[in-house]
Amino acid sequence: MFPAHSFSGSELPGSLGKDNELCKLIKNMIKLTGKIECQDDDDSWGTGFVQKIRFKLGKCPCLICKGEVSEKKFAILTVSTVVHILDDSPDREDAFHVVSQKIEEVGMTVHYKQERFIQLYGSKLLETDKDLGIERDWCCLEFVTHKLREVKKLNTILTKYQELQGKVYQRYKDGSENLVVVVGYPSPKPNPNPKQISIGKITREYEPLKEIRDGQRWGRYYYDAETDHGCSGAPILILGQPISGFGYWFGHPHNHCVGVQPDGNDRYSSIGVEYDVGNGA
Repeated sequence: MFPAHSFSGSELPGSLGKDNELCKLIKNMIKLTGKIECQDDDDSWGTGFVQKIRFKLGKCPCLICKGEVSEKKFAILTVSTVVHILDDSPDREDAFHVVSQKIEEVGMTVHYKQERFIQLYGSKLLETDKDLGIERDWCCLEFVTHKLREVKKLNTILTKYQELQGKVYQRYKDGSENLVVVVGYPSPKPNPNPKQISIGKITREYEPLKEIRDGQRWGRYYYDAETDHGCSGAPILILGQPISGFGYWFGHPHNHCVGVQPDGNDRYSSIGVEYDVGNGA
C-alpha cells in the first residue's frame, strides 16, 4: 500500500500505466472514496465510495437541521460500503434495524483533493443484501451535506468516473489483463496520509453464488491486493469486470469485505451483482 494521493499510473504493471483513461479512472475512484466513522466508537471506522449525488430543496434530514421547519438546499450522497463496519455481529438478519438506529451517529469525510474535503452526515440506511442464502454484508447508505459548492465539484468527478468506466471496460472485457485496485483507509488517525491504494491480482476464479434474472448473478472475487482493518467497504476496481455498480449497468458493486485469512487464503469482496456476459447479456 502507498498514499493514494501520490498515484501516477507508473505503479501499474506492464503497459497499463500508459493507458491514460485507466489512470484517470483510478484517480477519480480515489477522489470518490471517503472514510466512514461512528462518533461513539474510536475503533469503528471503514471506507465508503460515493456512487450517486442528488441536489434537493426541502427540509434537510441531517442531525444538525433536525426539527427545523425552514427549507434549504442540501445534497444527498449515496455511498456503498459493508455492514460490518457499523454492526460487527455475526448475525446479519437484524442488520437493517441495527444500522438504521445508529446511522445519525455516522459521519463520512471525502477528501476529493489532498487538502480539500467534504464532511457528510449520516441520514439513512438505503439498502442491504437481504438474501438468506448468502452472506449479507454489502450495504448502501445516504449522507447529506450543505457544502453544495464542493459537492458540485465532486459530482463532476463522478460523472467523469462513470464515463470512463464504460470505456475502460470495453477495452479490457476480454480478460487479457489481471488487475485489482483497492482504495481504503487502513491506518489510524495519526497517519498524515490515511487514504491508501493497493494494487494486486485476482487469485481465484470468480465465485458465482446465485443466478438472479436476465443473466444477472451474485458472486464474489478473491485477490491479493493488500488491505488492513479500515479498508472494509473500500471500492474495488477489477479490470474487465462486466459490471461496476451504479453509473454503469444495473446492479450493485463489490466492496472490499474480508482481509487475509488466518489460514493464509486471500482477501475477498462483498457479494456483488453483475451480468453474465457469457450468456449473451
